[in-house]
Amino acid sequence: MQSKLAEFLGILTGDGYITKLPRTFQFGIVVDAIKDKEYLENYVKPLVEELFEVKTRITFRNGALNLIFYSKNIGEYITSLGFPVGKKGNLPIIDFVKQNEKLWPYFLRGYFDTDGCIFWDQRKIYTKPYPRITFTTISESLANDLKNCLEKLGFSIYIIKKNRITTLAKRGYSITYDIEFYGHKHLKMWNSLVGSSNPTKRLVLLTPR
Repeated sequence: MQSKLAEFLGILTGDGYITKLPRTFQFGIVVDAIKDKEYLENYVKPLVEELFEVKTRITFRNGALNLIFYSKNIGEYITSLGFPVGKKGNLPIIDFVKQNEKLWPYFLRGYFDTDGCIFWDQRKIYTKPYPRITFTTISESLANDLKNCLEKLGFSIYIIKKNRITTLAKRGYSITYDIEFYGHKHLKMWNSLVGSSNPTKRLVLLTPR
């Protein structure tokens, strides 16, 4: 069950949140209503219900699906592991995962399935489509932790710091970090070590587009 918990924590780190209510905690996982519908309904929902023995529901709003469940005990447990309530801010990989290398692939899978992407570069400088896998986060701590874990697993990692224009920040832009690795060798390693539980992402991992 630790592997499933690690994957859930990856999902929560990517597209999830915890809210403290007067008598309980609310968990939510928000995904794209089109691209990730099958993943949320057929994988994440059963994963959560099996892992925590809770009832979940899925709501739709503004082009997104939100899987919601409530639990005081689970909220206290997950926050005791170091996961924050409210804004995730400069969230690192929590120690429960970071200190157990066997859990890294499961956490990385959950995080990739929610916050990662793969791009096939089809410029003529390449003899065949060239894969690039990228994670984007506003957390410098998370970026560095991802880099360290991936490098220890054998990947060559680059971090690119960017200023992205946004209306959500007072200064007009937000600082983000892109964690990237490239190439067919690394893609093969990823598919072997980590893979994907998201049908949309899994298809793109295997088929140039």
